[in-house]
Amino acid sequence: MRRAATALVMTAVLLAGAVTAQQKRQQDIDLQAAIRTETVDGDLNGAIKQYGAIAAKYKADRAVTATALVHMAECYQKLGDAEARKIYERVVREFADQKEAAAEARTRLSGLAPPGSRQATGPTTRQVWGGGAGNTNIADSVSPDGRYLSLTDWETGDLAIRDLQAGINHRLTSNGSWNGQFPEFSVISADGTQIAYAWSNKDGFYELRVIGVNGGQPRTLYRNQEVQYVQPFEWSPDQKQILATFSTRNKTNQLVLVSVEDGSVRVLKTLDWRGPWKMAFSPDGRYVAYDFPPNEDTPERDLFLLAVDGGREVPLMKHPAHDFLLGWLPRSDRVLFASDRAGINGAWAIRVENGRPQGDPQLLKTGIGHVLPMNFTRAGDYFYALSTGVRDVYTATLDPSTGNLLDTPSPLKGRFEEGKLGAVWSPDGARIAYLVQSALVRGGEGANTLTIHTLETGQMHSIPLKMSYAQRLQWQPDGHAIFAGGTDLKGRIGLFRVDLIGGRFEPVVYGSVGRFAIASDGKTLFYEGRGAQASGGAIVALDLQTHEEKEVYGFSGFCGLALSPDGRWLAVKANLRADDGSVSRFPSIQILPASGGEPRTIRTLQDPESSQWRQMAWSADGKYVFFTHHDRELWQIAAAGGAPQRLANNLIYINSISVHPDGRRLAISAGAANYETWVMEHLVPLGGASLSLPPR
Repeated sequence: MRRAATALVMTAVLLAGAVTAQQKRQQDIDLQAAIRTETVDGDLNGAIKQYGAIAAKYKADRAVTATALVHMAECYQKLGDAEARKIYERVVREFADQKEAAAEARTRLSGLAPPGSRQATGPTTRQVWGGGAGNTNIADSVSPDGRYLSLTDWETGDLAIRDLQAGINHRLTSNGSWNGQFPEFSVISADGTQIAYAWSNKDGFYELRVIGVNGGQPRTLYRNQEVQYVQPFEWSPDQKQILATFSTRNKTNQLVLVSVEDGSVRVLKTLDWRGPWKMAFSPDGRYVAYDFPPNEDTPERDLFLLAVDGGREVPLMKHPAHDFLLGWLPRSDRVLFASDRAGINGAWAIRVENGRPQGDPQLLKTGIGHVLPMNFTRAGDYFYALSTGVRDVYTATLDPSTGNLLDTPSPLKGRFEEGKLGAVWSPDGARIAYLVQSALVRGGEGANTLTIHTLETGQMHSIPLKMSYAQRLQWQPDGHAIFAGGTDLKGRIGLFRVDLIGGRFEPVVYGSVGRFAIASDGKTLFYEGRGAQASGGAIVALDLQTHEEKEVYGFSGFCGLALSPDGRWLAVKANLRADDGSVSRFPSIQILPASGGEPRTIRTLQDPESSQWRQMAWSADGKYVFFTHHDRELWQIAAAGGAPQRLANNLIYINSISVHPDGRRLAISAGAANYETWVMEHLVPLGGASLSLPPR
């Protein structure tokens, strides 16, 4: 009897568990069905009925009820119905134990108009994903239902999706670990089932590929070594074509449509070395909007409209300000774009009818920040990435006799500027030059404004560079000019000279230039470039008067470089190549004569990861070499050899080191790029062509 009773109890428990599990599954099915009605079908009234039914049917489950109510309130909010406030307030009041739902309701309430005022208050923004400092996972696109983001997993070089509801990433490709191949610029299809993306292959050029959002075997849609660079932007509304740009070997950019069925290509327009930041189809697929800089000598962009059938092209927006495309609002006759015409970046919209702009653009929301465009959901919410994080210049006091730091590096005093990079002391030690990343540079490590900071007076002088981006700086020894490495406005990589007195901008070296240094007499420039062997690099000495070049030192892969104050010695940090051709796993710090000769290894670093960070500098007296380890540690070692000493480990992503001429101060540029994903909501009522705009 006892065994029978126990068996009955166990059976009852198992049945109850099975019923509970089945109910949970049904709750999920019902909730996902309502979400599809809201986001995929765009039927807000139908979704409201479904969410209401879920809240009533599963009222015993507080988590499900709270989630359904928040979704229901959001539908009312998009319809401009004051019922949204009542439901949000109910969630905050009655479901405080459901922390995520209550927090979401409070956030939504803060964006609503005060009671009694007009409900349509214009767009609201909120952050949906973002890591701490150093988060380099930039989302590329959002799925039509707003649940998934596509992105590159830079740790492994795989294509991945981010599930915003579950808060986890899923890798779709199978690199598994970094091997030099990687995806970029992924775009989710209009039905949310496929992703188009560019793939940087082992042969050094890009392919266009397609893969299912659940993974599987990717399909190469286009591969041509004459096309070096591919960037997909959007799927056509009928999902039969992919809108992309091709960058060819002859330095032209093509706006193209690639057939999803067979990979055939139709060129819509051929441009010069410049290309669009963003392209987007009109909702009916008849037109393509894109941005482009009309002048070669400025980075500011205008908007253009191109007929897909090969017909006319018209300017959509011509203005002295910097305008760039965000996208075409779903089921609308409005184009959304960002512009700094009001002083700071804002979101603007302009109406288009029969392929022509109508009326003046209208400001929707100001202060949107450094936006990296993504795309719309079917519900009309616009997703975008923001470049955040703090990059600053830090100074510290040095003991000249030992090379040790006497205090903790602290930020340079002066006007706040975002994205300070590449700080270097002037030859007289009175000024610091550094780069500032402005709103015209989309992410990355570069900048396009040079700032000269005079320490005694605090005066700061900004010089816009005729460069799409710059990364490294060095003063000319007489202090009259600055050398900057990067890319000019014609897309040419190299090293350029900026005359601080006359304002002249001129190329010094074209080609891939890494770190560089200038001899104290101003006659010789040392730089990292391509070596005689295709598989390696070299330190090259360039005579600035005769323009003759001499290879001083060959190395494998990448290298660090610093020139001693007397110009006699070069300090390098590189992985050595053995006689059998193999490359050392561990980098070494070496000293070699600047005129050429055999290097002397003063230390082999027993950590392969330290090879990734090659910032270097000499002490003013030439006794010590400063170098970075990992991304946040500053070390020094005697030039004569010995054990290295760690000086600081409280920084992150050190990108430059500069020693004051008196040897008593150090300037360090450090800080991490941080990328967040945001959404801009309530841009346009669904189902209509007109746009509700906030009062001006």
